[in-house]
This record gives sequence, structure tokens and C-alpha cells, in this order.
Amino acid sequence: MRFCGRCGAPLAARCPHCGAEAPPDFRFCGHCGKSLQDAPTPAAPERAVYTPKHLADKILKSRSALEGERRQVTVLFADLAGFTSLAEKLDPEEVHRIVNGCFERITAEVHRFEGTINQYTGDGVMALFGAPIAHEDSARRAVHAALGIQRAIADYAETLRAERGPALAMRIGLNTGAVVVGAIGDDLRMDYTAVGDTTNLAARMQQTARPGTVVVSEATHRAIEGFFETIDLGRVDVKGHEPVRAWQVVRTRGARSRIAVGRERGLTPFVGRDRELQTLLARFGDVEAGRGQVVFIAGDAGIGKSRLLYELRRRLAEEPRRSMHLAFGLTTALMMLGRDGEALAVATRGLADAEQTHSLKYVGWFHARRGELALRVGDGAAALESLERAVAIACRIAYPTLTWQAADLLARAQILVGDAEKAGAAARLAHDTVARIAAAAPEASLAATLWRWPRVIGDAGDGRTRAPDVARAVNSGTRQR
Repeated sequence: MRFCGRCGAPLAARCPHCGAEAPPDFRFCGHCGKSLQDAPTPAAPERAVYTPKHLADKILKSRSALEGERRQVTVLFADLAGFTSLAEKLDPEEVHRIVNGCFERITAEVHRFEGTINQYTGDGVMALFGAPIAHEDSARRAVHAALGIQRAIADYAETLRAERGPALAMRIGLNTGAVVVGAIGDDLRMDYTAVGDTTNLAARMQQTARPGTVVVSEATHRAIEGFFETIDLGRVDVKGHEPVRAWQVVRTRGARSRIAVGRERGLTPFVGRDRELQTLLARFGDVEAGRGQVVFIAGDAGIGKSRLLYELRRRLAEEPRRSMHLAFGLTTALMMLGRDGEALAVATRGLADAEQTHSLKYVGWFHARRGELALRVGDGAAALESLERAVAIACRIAYPTLTWQAADLLARAQILVGDAEKAGAAARLAHDTVARIAAAAPEASLAATLWRWPRVIGDAGDGRTRAPDVARAVNSGTRQR
């Protein structure tokens, strides 16, 4: 506050550096001699306070092993655009409050992806990903953090704008390269020696970025390519360096595995892991024989754990029977996630494998899944075709679980096409099959549990078998339990 709220008289200002009072017409402090217009650099919080405990414990526990080690890191520089003009227009206390709000949001995003703040730069920060905590995807984590920072600062700017505060925007630059880790102090500050211009180029990328954008170097782009949508900025001039290629990161490309992106680029030959692959195949054979197995795969970042699992799935998919089993589980999972288009494609491949291996049980299940997917999009004709086959196969091989589920879905499909009589017959078949299963239960409690299962009683919870629409459409309905 600069003026009295009652009489309007100017109030004595305080020096932002030493706190001494200064008359309104003073431009420099009469006590310390510093400019009254300069905003002090916001004090960074103590590292022990702002670093989450679980990250601090990780760093301190492994610091002796890290010191002197060469690490591949991604350096992130974030800078508040227009800070000088902001400091000139506002009171120092207001500038301090706003910048601290930015620091809180930046720090939260950096720590969310297990990066560490290595230094505050007055109106921004420098963060490291990959050291002292190593991750095989440190570059991707850094870019996710950068995009998160931009979203958080944009939301903060909206809040300030509603309070008639200043407009805020961040410029963020990233570069990936090697550093040699030095000493790590008890305050978690890490000394390091950059190999080449790792840090300097990151700072230059930040200076290249427009307010509100994220710019990465060629080295970082190689590490994140395929995971994010980017715009090629071509070769840009940077101070103290020959022109370098840069990319602006726009957004993520959704949840994608490193192996999926690698397939697009072309995977390298799989060598040196035959023994491990054969071990996994042998364990899967034990599972097929009815002996459950648990396998734990551990190894350093980047050693090939994900690739080994990819090769296992690929090898299993080459055998129709195993591919059929995998397709059935994947179809069910995709349907639970609402990814029906993918589920239909997997179910179609699984049906072909099931027919090739003459497994009527799975042929029936895949027809039932295809029928259920057709119901979801209102395609009654396609649903009838698949579900009638599923019911016929289930009855032929005397498979009660498939019978009642396929019959229930068939009843819904019949209602969809307007055939109430056949819908009633299918609904009664579903109910009677469940009743026989319950009657065969060795204990009454198991039978009661079955009747209480949501898939049996339906969303209505009215004690009937599923398909309450069928019960309303057909006078006879489904019998009470």
C-alpha cells in the first residue's frame, strides 16, 4: 500500500532490501544505498523443506555411489517472461508473492516426475532429470514436467487475471546430455560438471522459446520422438553457439509404450537374451499345465526388460492356441476400458485362432464378445448372428457359464430387433441356467452369493436375472428367483 486509505497522503515506502523507511520522493535507500525500485530476488525455500521426503531419502541413500559418476541427464530451464517490467509495475511484496506462487507450481510438477530443482534463478528455475535419481525415460519425464508447468502457470495466470493482476507466461527450454556428478550435500544440492554444453544449450533453448511454449534441442527430441507432438523450428541461432535444430513441443500423443514407439522406428535385433526368453516360455508352459507362476524381472534402467516382455508376447502370439488365450484376456480388458473398436479387432483375430485350433469353448466366447460389442453400438442384426452361434455352441458343449451369459445378451438383441417372443425364451434360458448352477452349489451360501452377483441380478437389483428390459417387454418375463 502506497497511500493512506483515509486521507490519501503518501505513505513512507520501505526499502525492499533492508526494510528501512524512505520518504516518498526518494529513489534510493538512505540507509543501504540500493534502488527502491528493484524487487529483491525471491528467497528460495530450504531444500529440506521443498523436496518431498521420499525423493530426499532416495538421493541421500545413493549419493555415495553417485559421486563421480557420469550420467545422461535432461536439463530444464524455466523462466518467467517479462519479469523486469512486472517488477517495475508492482510493489516488491506483490512481486514476491506472485513469483513464489510460480515457484510452488513449478516445483510441484518437477517433483511429480521425480526431477530435482538444482537452482533458482531469481525468476525461474533450473531442474535436472536423470540425476541424482536415474530413470530410463528421464527425457520424457522432463518434457511431461515442462508441459505440466505450462498448464499450471496458465491456470495461475487466470486466477491473477480475475484479481486484476498481471499477465504471466513461462518460457521453458530443455537439452539432454552427459554430466559428471560431483558432491551431493546434506541440503541435496548437487555439484556437477557438464560434459560439453549440456547446461548452456538448455538455457539457450529457453531463451529461444516464446512465452507459453516449450522448446527442446535435437538431443532431447531424439529421446522423446514418437511420444509427443512437436513442431520442427528448423535451425535457430543461439548466442555463443553455432545454429542448432530445435523443436517446439505441442502436446503428448497419449499413453504409449517405448516398445510401441520403437516398432514405428524399427526395433534393433534381439540378441543375448535367449536364456531369459526360454525361461519365461517355460514358466508360461507351467501355467498352461495348471501350475500358477509368478516371475519377477529386475535390472538396471535401459537393460532391456520391456523388450524381453515384448519378445515373449510376440513369440506366444505366433502360436494360435496361446494367441487365442491372450486375445480373450485382452478383449475383456479393452471392453472394460471402453475401447470397443480395439476390442472388436482383437476378438476377430482371437476367433480365427480359436477356429484354427478347433476350440469350441473359445469360439463360443469370441462370438459372445463380438455380439456384446455389436449390442453396444445398436447393431441388432450383427449381434443376433454372433449371439445365436454362441448360445448354440454353449448348449452343444454343455457349458453353463457361457450359456447364461450368451442367452442373456441374445435376449437383449431380440428386444432390439423387436422379437419379444424369442427374447422371452432366451431370457428364460439364462435364468434357468443360473438356477441350475445355484442348485448344484455345494453350500447354500455359494448359491446365495451367485444370486447376489451384479451380473446375474442386473443393475435394477430386483432379484431377477439380467435383461430387465426383457422382463418388461415380455409378459411372462423371467422367473423370480
